[in-house]
Amino acid sequence: KKEQPPYFIDMRLHDLKTSLLQFSSGMLTSSHQSHDRIVTMGMRIGNYMKDNTSATEGSRMVDNRIPVFSDRLPIEDDSLSLGFCLERSFEAAYDQSLQQYRAIQKNGHRQGKEGTIPAFSIEKPSVYIEEPVPIQPDSTLFAAWKEILRKVSGIIGNETDVITGDIALMVMDERIYYLNSEGTRIVQNRPQCQIQLIIAVMSREGTMVPMTKTYIGRNMAALPSAEKLENDVRNILKLLQVLKNAPLADPYAGPAILSPEAAGVFFHEIFG
Repeated sequence: KKEQPPYFIDMRLHDLKTSLLQFSSGMLTSSHQSHDRIVTMGMRIGNYMKDNTSATEGSRMVDNRIPVFSDRLPIEDDSLSLGFCLERSFEAAYDQSLQQYRAIQKNGHRQGKEGTIPAFSIEKPSVYIEEPVPIQPDSTLFAAWKEILRKVSGIIGNETDVITGDIALMVMDERIYYLNSEGTRIVQNRPQCQIQLIIAVMSREGTMVPMTKTYIGRNMAALPSAEKLENDVRNILKLLQVLKNAPLADPYAGPAILSPEAAGVFFHEIFG
């Protein structure tokens, strides 16, 4: 019903439940469980050939990316509240898109030359819906993991050479909803469980020697047991003691052979 209605609208909603436990040198530093809902709107005004993302030759003053608007939604399933917040988000996204469309129209008339590449493609709608797979720990399991991490962190805290000793458990239970005005409806789960160890000692030359170990799974059952965590921590501490007293490597220029993991990071971070 708008004077200049959008020809395409899409909406993505992230429903995210998170549990977090963090210990540092035997002391609890963070413990909470949260629930958030974030909605992101996108709109295209004009038509598939030319819209608010279209660029005219010589235009440099207009941001040609599709504007998106994000907002928080209630975590309670109240249709009236959800509808009010979604309407507010739609209006904000529309206003941003309309301003961009008018600026591009004005700039296009000034330049006098338009591109021949379509602004957007027409695609066949997709429908794919996954069943919910909740992975959040209940209060009993959350308390049990707190004691496991407290014990493991205590092992780190007993080492006088350690200057940084953190262990954290994070469980993210994310469900993503996507729909657009062309008829696409997609609902997917993105669960992730993670335990991260960060331990560092000071070398004899005064530099920090850190080691990090991360465990990742798609559910709580994929995480390591308390016994494995304790053994891995002790092995890391032993290795750090060796590294602490190891001599510094001399500067070197020449051929090198890298393991696959190191090669990927090296090329991404250095050459990228």
